[in-house]
Amino acid sequence: MNVGAYIKPYRFTFVLVFLMGVISTIITAAQPLMGKFLIDEVLIEKRYSFPVVLSICVLIMMIGFGVALLTKFLYLRMSLRLMVDMRSAFYNHLLHLPFSFFTKNRTGDILSRINEDLTEIQRLYTENVLQLFTISLTFLLNILLLFMLDWRLTFLSFLFMPLLIFGIHKFRHLIFTNQMELRRQSAKNQSFMYETFSSVGFIRTSHLESTLQETFKKELKEINRQNIKVIFIQAWAQGIPQMLIMISAILMLWFLGSRVINGTMTIGTMLAFITYQASLYGTVQGLAQLYIRLQKGKASIYRVNDFFNIPQEEDGESLTPPSFQAIHFRDVSFAFENSRPIVDGFNISIRKGEKLGLVGENGIGKSTIAQLLARIYQPASGAIYMDDKDVQSFSKKSWYETVCLVAHNHPVWFGTVREFLQLGKKGLSEIEMLNVLEIVGLNNWLQSLPQRLQTVIGEKGITLSAGQKQRLLLARALLNDADIFILDEATCHLDVESEYHLFRTLKEYFAQKTVIVITHRYDNLDWMDRVINLSGGEEQYSQKKAGGMTNDNVSILHG
Repeated sequence: MNVGAYIKPYRFTFVLVFLMGVISTIITAAQPLMGKFLIDEVLIEKRYSFPVVLSICVLIMMIGFGVALLTKFLYLRMSLRLMVDMRSAFYNHLLHLPFSFFTKNRTGDILSRINEDLTEIQRLYTENVLQLFTISLTFLLNILLLFMLDWRLTFLSFLFMPLLIFGIHKFRHLIFTNQMELRRQSAKNQSFMYETFSSVGFIRTSHLESTLQETFKKELKEINRQNIKVIFIQAWAQGIPQMLIMISAILMLWFLGSRVINGTMTIGTMLAFITYQASLYGTVQGLAQLYIRLQKGKASIYRVNDFFNIPQEEDGESLTPPSFQAIHFRDVSFAFENSRPIVDGFNISIRKGEKLGLVGENGIGKSTIAQLLARIYQPASGAIYMDDKDVQSFSKKSWYETVCLVAHNHPVWFGTVREFLQLGKKGLSEIEMLNVLEIVGLNNWLQSLPQRLQTVIGEKGITLSAGQKQRLLLARALLNDADIFILDEATCHLDVESEYHLFRTLKEYFAQKTVIVITHRYDNLDWMDRVINLSGGEEQYSQKKAGGMTNDNVSILHG
């Protein structure tokens, strides 16, 4: 993930934040010197007016406070915008990955990388970089000012530095590996919650509440144990520097106090030196904490790059032709990874405007054929052609304007009826929505609702029956006005009579369209030009007889 590309649009803000950070750091670093001057030159020697000097010091500190506040505001605004850009890009990348990616990865793990890991990366490249710059500048200023006060004592202050750096470095690998494990466990838990909350009905009817509660509790305990382990390691990584800083500060205070008593150092100089030394050690501790956060960020980078390095599915560049003669499957085969072929050497031609029915037993490959034509899957071998052109050469945007798939497992999302129908469509009129709802037989249902199109249908259409969901999905599909419609068990939740009446209406609407109906039952297929059984047998092509459909007058196609 090239974070620099996302920071580039904000480079001027980034530079401004850095410059303001320099001003704020310098003003903060100057405060102990102002204190020394106030004590030694004003209060003790009485060389300058106390009210005047105090007023100047207060004014400088107020300026520093204002600059720091503005810096935080600019940083926060830039940081939030950067996060939007990074998450949007990652989300867009995920949407364009091969469909097989989503069959191999759990939803909770994907969400964890979008939310938690990207946030950690954003902090690493903005907040941590800014802090690294500020702390490094403070470190250098502290050394410079300490040398100005007493160069011999400054060298003495460096006595514990090698031990600090060595101790921090030793914890590097431990923090990284344990942070990776914590991220993995957190992602697993998010997947568990997503799966359970999306299956509440199944859980209740299966009396799984107690079992799942125990599983959830067990996972939380594992996460807690790993959290404690990570915090314990971080505490040691931070505690060792703190202990060394404390020992050094006590020794230095004892030594400087002795010099003040002997009259070889002023009180102001002692206080300034102790303050700068504490600040110096504080910057070292700050660098140690940044180093720890670097390991956490490094773990997140690894996790995000795991997905970002997966190449997006290739897309064609051509536009689908405004007219075509036929769709051809030529020796098309498909299989999931490490599985037997679901579709093997499949051949068929579908004429423009033809109504084709595909039937067969479960698992024979009916839905796979639909998803191959809809380009959700890509053939392992062979190809699908529109006339003489491979459909993979068309851009997906253009192809999905030509082909519309309505599957039995497509979701109905949370929102109103209007919002669901308008999803992805601009300038859709209310009359158009009401027309398609009437075609699919939902007009009476809609008129019975007080809020009509503004009715909230709930997450996954929970307020609708299974048949109503399918009718609503069909209504949304009709608004696409595609040339080719694929209905994959799109009416399986309707009874035979309801399906019959729906097909009678759709027959008129689909008069000039190419329609492929995939089903496991033969009822209500008498409006098809051909019906093909994929369950085996020798390849035969024959027109069906007029009237009702029976198993005797169905063409048998061997894949």
